[in-house]
Amino acid sequence: EITLWAEHLFKYGIKEIHYQDKPIPIIWAIMNSGELCGCTYLRRQEVAGWYKLATPYGIFDSAAVIPGSKHDQLWVSVLRQIDGTNVRHIEKFMPVFGTELDDWLDNATDLFVDNAADSDFSQGYYVPYDVIDIFTNTKGKSGYFLDAGITLDIINPTTTISGLWHLNGMSVYALVDGVVKGPHTVSNGKITLAASTLANAVVHVGLAYKGVLKMARVDIILDDGTTKGSVRIVKSIKAQIYGSALFKFGDSESNVKSAKFLQSDSGSYILFTGDAIDSNFPGRHGRQGDIVIVQDTPLPLIIQSIVQELEVST
Repeated sequence: EITLWAEHLFKYGIKEIHYQDKPIPIIWAIMNSGELCGCTYLRRQEVAGWYKLATPYGIFDSAAVIPGSKHDQLWVSVLRQIDGTNVRHIEKFMPVFGTELDDWLDNATDLFVDNAADSDFSQGYYVPYDVIDIFTNTKGKSGYFLDAGITLDIINPTTTISGLWHLNGMSVYALVDGVVKGPHTVSNGKITLAASTLANAVVHVGLAYKGVLKMARVDIILDDGTTKGSVRIVKSIKAQIYGSALFKFGDSESNVKSAKFLQSDSGSYILFTGDAIDSNFPGRHGRQGDIVIVQDTPLPLIIQSIVQELEVST
């Protein structure tokens, strides 16, 4: 009974269950509360992890998993309140980002790094150890991190993005060739990017959402007992990340600082893969010693591991 591992997620009961096999085995559960819970489940490796998804201005009503050309597709029916009116949106989850890093953007030709030894967040900017197989002519087609959105391949010069009647009156963000634009309010089914002329650009536009990762508290066995119940503070962290850019970290959502990354001349963030080190973590003394990671921009973030330096008062 794998729901026992995350009983707090199932307080209101399960409405529907679906299974997605490829590319990653995931059990999807729509709750009676309108939330969507997922469990990445690798049975042979004895790996399972539950997480909860919410969507802006709406609740998940129903879902279906159907076969796709490369992977199974998760489709959901979302009941949203758009500009004061309840509507239903039928939406498809995009593929997991990271399997196609070469689908990000193509403007690295003018990039140079003159401080490659600097890999500490506390010094200001994070420098890629290696920028290869990331920049191609696809300009970020797979970099989709918005809800209820659309994707446009714009050829002729314009400052207007249309086709947004389903989000009329709502505040949206745009990701233009890897550059974050917004927020913008949709009016008459369109938005205007001030002082920005688009041409030969891939544009994603939709509702922004916030992702939050909160680590479980660490307790260590000592010679004279354990750290359980002791006052502690997180001094530093080392996060192994993959194809990521621009996120925040701290000991709570209200006490975070930004991890800064290099940008190309166009303003797009350069995706980083490697160990992200912060030697001045914004932690505070307490009995929890929490580590919270926040992603509130439509940019990729994949965290593979986190190592922390913990100071304990005994």
